Amino acid sequence: MKQVLNFSPIWVLVFLIAFTACGNEDDYNMRYNFKSLAANGSEASTTSMLMLEFCRDIEGLVVADIVLNAGETGATKGELTSNGSGKYNLTVDGITKSGEISVVVEKEGRTISPASRAVTIYYYVAP
Repeated sequence: MKQVLNFSPIWVLVFLIAFTACGNEDDYNMRYNFKSLAANGSEASTTSMLMLEFCRDIEGLVVADIVLNAGETGATKGELTSNGSGKYNLTVDGITKSGEISVVVEKEGRTISPASRAVTIYYYVAP
């Protein structure tokens, strides 16, 4: 008796999304999607933390793998911590002016796409 597998369209879609989110199975360990970059702070609070999110954890990622293009904001990198599931926090200090910054993550042997993300950070001085 011959058995026929029936894959419903929804399961095919779920499978495709799972493997395209971070690359296909062949290059899964080499490709990472830089999903988002966010910053805390506001017009009434100086930014102290950047939140980076990737499709999954990047093994061995350290603060030296991150390039911070601070423009005229004065921002400098601090400590990098992992929250698991591809989420990282990067402390920032030295901010002297609000503005847009960009972050580039360069890990040897890995392809991270997009190459950079930008976010607005804030500087606040209490009246």
